[in-house]
Amino acid sequence: MSNWPDHIVDIAVLVLIVLSGGLAFFRGFVHEVLAVAGWVGAIFAAWYGYGELSPYLQELIANKKTADIAAGIILFVVTLALLSLFTRAVSRRVQESALNAVDRSLGFLFGIVRGGVIVCLGWMLISWTIPPEDQPGWLTNTRTAPLAEKGAKILRGLAPNSERAGAKAADDAKSKLKGALDGGRLFEQLVVPPPAKGKDEAQGGYSSDDRKKADELMKQTQ
Repeated sequence: MSNWPDHIVDIAVLVLIVLSGGLAFFRGFVHEVLAVAGWVGAIFAAWYGYGELSPYLQELIANKKTADIAAGIILFVVTLALLSLFTRAVSRRVQESALNAVDRSLGFLFGIVRGGVIVCLGWMLISWTIPPEDQPGWLTNTRTAPLAEKGAKILRGLAPNSERAGAKAADDAKSKLKGALDGGRLFEQLVVPPPAKGKDEAQGGYSSDDRKKADELMKQTQ
């Protein structure tokens, strides 16, 4: 039972990958690829087209920023809906053809890869937000952790140079912040001394009784 949390993480990763593969198997490779392309196309349409639609919406919406956001949302939803209809039409024809078996097999492989990529992206997020020395053992001791780390390194290598530079800058900033916090704690320890010990506890000092006896002895000798 001590390893039960580790098994939970491994099982969750396995279930995620299998579900992704199973969903892609039933939908087919063509449908999955076109669906991803549809999301990408909708994002591009919203990003590059909101400036053209926003002036018309500003006649109804006074705030320019709100009009820009509304224009982006409208373009994203409309583009995604149209591309989804196109995706369903094409994938239906493929599934009704002799390529159905090949389409489903490739779809399953695509889903497995997609699930693995999702796991690796999740590991990258965890590694960035939680330092390795602070990560819990039930996460780092799993069987999937080394594989996720290798996959995350591959994804970092595939990222554009600008993205890698940004990630490196973020890591450097996080390291500097941690160093500053540690330095602040050390400075506080140096500036604020620990509570002074009692006079009777001072190393090599005299107790109050000894001092009283010494004072009485000096008075008697005077």
